[in-house]
Amino acid sequence: LRAAHHIVAALATCLSVLVVLDLARFVFDVPDWVGWQGFAAAWTVPWLLGIWWRLRVERGGFAERRVGLALALGGAATCVVLVRTAGYSAALIDAIPGARSNTTPPTLYTATAAVTQVGVLMLAAGLLDRLGARWARLWAWAGEAAVGVYVLHLTALSLCAAALATGVPTPT
Repeated sequence: LRAAHHIVAALATCLSVLVVLDLARFVFDVPDWVGWQGFAAAWTVPWLLGIWWRLRVERGGFAERRVGLALALGGAATCVVLVRTAGYSAALIDAIPGARSNTTPPTLYTATAAVTQVGVLMLAAGLLDRLGARWARLWAWAGEAAVGVYVLHLTALSLCAAALATGVPTPT
């Protein structure tokens, strides 16, 4: 029970930090770099929800689907309110000309969307667990293949960074 209280307090702190940073950026027009102070807060929200979820499941008697539905609906409703009333973009990408970025730097909307996604995962957890057990060998193979893809992309990223650092001409 104590760990759950600490997690709830940490979640509230993360969300509060994001509210303050977003207000500073979007209401008081402080520079965008100020928003980067909330990077850890925004991405800690789904991580903390995952810890809380795991602790609750391990104790048993957890209404996973009901809590997942509440998180999904509550998070989605909050996202809608943020978009309709606070000027946030409904997208989690930055390629929307003229729209406020939700990820560069991460905002309250980013964290709220993460809450929604965790809720959806909680709703699908039983099905995903059954599929995971049924197709365990396929998932293991896919995991091994993903490592190769990840390493390939890191190699490409490193080569591009080296090319840029040495002054190799690049397209605009």
